[in-house]
Amino acid sequence: MSVAANQKRVFLQLRSRLLPLDRRFPERLKDALSDRRFGGRDRRLYCELAFTAARLRRVWPEHDDDFIALVATACAATPDTAAFRAAFARGTGFFCQSRQSPAIPDAAPRRLPEHGQGCPCHLTDGKSVPRELFPAWALEPGRPAASPATAAALLSRAPLWLRLQTATPAGVAAVEAELAGRGWPVERFEALPTAWRLPPDAAVTSTESYRDGRVEVQDLGSQLLLETVAPAPGGRWLDACAGAGGKTLQLAQLLGPQGRVEAHDIRAAALAELRRRAQRGGFANIRTLATLPPAESEATEGGGYDGVLVDAPCSGTGTWRRAPHLMHCTTPEDITRAARRQRELLDRHAPRVRSGGLLVYATCSLCDEENSRVAAGFLEAHGDVFEVRPPVRTFGFAPDACGGLTILPERHDTDGFYVAAFRRRG
Repeated sequence: MSVAANQKRVFLQLRSRLLPLDRRFPERLKDALSDRRFGGRDRRLYCELAFTAARLRRVWPEHDDDFIALVATACAATPDTAAFRAAFARGTGFFCQSRQSPAIPDAAPRRLPEHGQGCPCHLTDGKSVPRELFPAWALEPGRPAASPATAAALLSRAPLWLRLQTATPAGVAAVEAELAGRGWPVERFEALPTAWRLPPDAAVTSTESYRDGRVEVQDLGSQLLLETVAPAPGGRWLDACAGAGGKTLQLAQLLGPQGRVEAHDIRAAALAELRRRAQRGGFANIRTLATLPPAESEATEGGGYDGVLVDAPCSGTGTWRRAPHLMHCTTPEDITRAARRQRELLDRHAPRVRSGGLLVYATCSLCDEENSRVAAGFLEAHGDVFEVRPPVRTFGFAPDACGGLTILPERHDTDGFYVAAFRRRG
């Protein structure tokens, strides 16, 4: 059996194990690839193919050859996948052509190939999108794929973004030297010099720079959220829905050694991971909290936090580039439930903000129902206590009526996010 034929066989077996797609897709894929017969190169190949297949799940053809040709053509042109694509094309007569775009690299084909024919058409201009790749609700106004440019970005593979955690020239030079030694091209985001973009398959977690805490993996869009708020150094903040702490670490860095971040999450495992990351990064100004005192006890004049970040659980529609399986297991009802929960979290944590302090609302959603409508509902209910705090920096995005910003993935090659800030009067 040829290498290409064996790869095809293995991948089709893997595909059958991963269906139907659900929210545990990443964990199930990891489990499937933990088999000792897979080497590192194999895992990269099949992982990339599996995630590309998830992006194209709604138009999976019945014929295996058509399916493999579609997946192989759609994959990003990494050396591993390019070799697979070439081998498969030689074995079946398919001509797989790839084009590159600086904004949206090697995205999905615009149509399905007929068996035995070429597949040269690619969605690289962001103008025409195969609507059948998305659930119908996602194409409606105020939903993630309503804009062709955003839809095209959501079908593309996301890059790897780093946040530099070292500020010393020697530390920066050491990171630069190590990344260059690995052969990874680095692109700095001009408007935020601590944000560096690397190829998506760069194994950053294997570097000394990562192990020593000089860099942390964090999507640029996630980094921009707190940068739009620009919290004053030295403050006391609560990260109310901290998770594993990506924004917690950034917030601690922005506040400086004189500031303090108290990070809360209901999941013990997430807080344990946050503590590991904080220790690796050398942050002594982070404290994790498994429980919080009643908000009313912090609502007295002069009490409470200088800022409260509510990075609320959401539908995750802004993360479809990295989590394409969510396209196929998210419903409008999920979004409505998430929005209801988000309002509850804002109402619950608003009393924790001191007079003159900030309440920051954030999601990784691209649904208005979870974003601007939640912000507007909060202001309608609490406008006597909170007012809009305009963003300090916009990074090219237009604020909405609530001062909120939607971080669109196509503008800076990021995931999608929303952020709005409110100042407590007094």
